[in-house]
Amino acid sequence: MPTPARINAALDALLLQLVAAENAPAGGWEMAFHVDRQHLDTYTFTGIGTPVIVFDAEDWEEVGRTTDRSLEYYTVRVGLGCRIAGEKDPLIDRLDRLAQQLRDWLTDHVVTGGRILDIEQTELVDRESLRNPGVYLTNFTLTVELLAGTPAAPIEITPEALLTKARLAVWAAIENWNWPAGFAWQRLFQSDADAEELLLRGGPSLAELPAIAVEWAQPFTVEQILNVLQKCPFSIRISLWLPAGSLTLAESLGDQLLQAICRSAPEGSSVPYVRKVTGHLPEPLGPFQITGVILPGEPSRKALKVSLTLVLPVYLDYFHGGSS
Repeated sequence: MPTPARINAALDALLLQLVAAENAPAGGWEMAFHVDRQHLDTYTFTGIGTPVIVFDAEDWEEVGRTTDRSLEYYTVRVGLGCRIAGEKDPLIDRLDRLAQQLRDWLTDHVVTGGRILDIEQTELVDRESLRNPGVYLTNFTLTVELLAGTPAAPIEITPEALLTKARLAVWAAIENWNWPAGFAWQRLFQSDADAEELLLRGGPSLAELPAIAVEWAQPFTVEQILNVLQKCPFSIRISLWLPAGSLTLAESLGDQLLQAICRSAPEGSSVPYVRKVTGHLPEPLGPFQITGVILPGEPSRKALKVSLTLVLPVYLDYFHGGSS
């Protein structure tokens, strides 16, 4: 199966990131190296005195599709090779450290249009190649996830549905809340395209944490209040993903999130964003849950997830229009 051009473009961008000085690991790389994108099976490291890191996209499959976009997994082999004097060459120790730095740098790295999901565990170095022909060579395999396609242009609907206004009010409350000092969201699944991406991917990557999404939750039933007045309990779910070692932060953010939905208001106004749209305070607040989860990709990627479901009560007269 031919490899689509988009993985090669993503790898070319990754190679540029790899050699950029500002992207080097703390303390710098163990030693200088070159990068290349070639077929590993036909690449020879015999005459190379400076380490070369070679990327080779081998295989791919489509794992999800919507009307406009698809999610694809690519298998990419990575080889690090260099000529050495023999199996006693002290350069081997430095190459071992460089190989480990490379693996750490690539783990969960974000690439153009996607992310690295997994690095297959392999032998760190081929010991036989140290003897004959005197080449240090280590190989490992990446699983790269790419989103292909272009999100559909959002449809402008006028006037906005009350459901849309309520969801956007929740986002306004979140974005304008005074979160703890030094804290910042890395990824907000906020737009229509973000919702599509979340559906395809199933969750954020480690590199995107902390992340947050707002979605509609369980179905609700319209309750008849008066002859023409109905109560619509809009049920909405807010999900936060945090690093696994952040239980105290998860507890704090959960508490802050409840306050934000109830109290966050535009500057100079005493009416919160959510109440201004719905006319009422959220009720009930909950259920609320903090759990450990496995992120999409390999099962080794673990995180904390905070889930909050709340009801936004709205009273509507569907027969004559308007809300209260």
